[in-house]
Amino acid sequence: PRIDGKYVRVADGFLVGTKYASCRGNMHEVDPGFISPYAWSLIGENLIYLILFVGSMLVMALCMAFSLGFIPSLVTTGHIPSSLGKIRLPLLLIGAAAGVSAAAMLFIMLPGMKEALDTIYTRYLI
Repeated sequence: PRIDGKYVRVADGFLVGTKYASCRGNMHEVDPGFISPYAWSLIGENLIYLILFVGSMLVMALCMAFSLGFIPSLVTTGHIPSSLGKIRLPLLLIGAAAGVSAAAMLFIMLPGMKEALDTIYTRYLI
């Protein structure tokens, strides 16, 4: 690769940089204003719900894996005492609550993300 100022020439006519994307001398400036401030605010508001959704799904998956898989298997093989089998029910309840929470986050997030995508992409069929 050859360096031209702030850009790296990686192939015949292709420049890679932070400000321009070009192909064979066709310089196109990247426009961050393509997404309006209103759309950015919608994305930011819904990003919180997306993060909470992923967190809830992880909590649910771990609780279910431990309560339905690891703990019964380890109790059966004798690697842990059978008294630890009593924590299966609380783990199942926590996992179920996390699943309900994830579903709620999904239903809260989807209309806002649809509105953000409608704001950014005004024409779908092109």
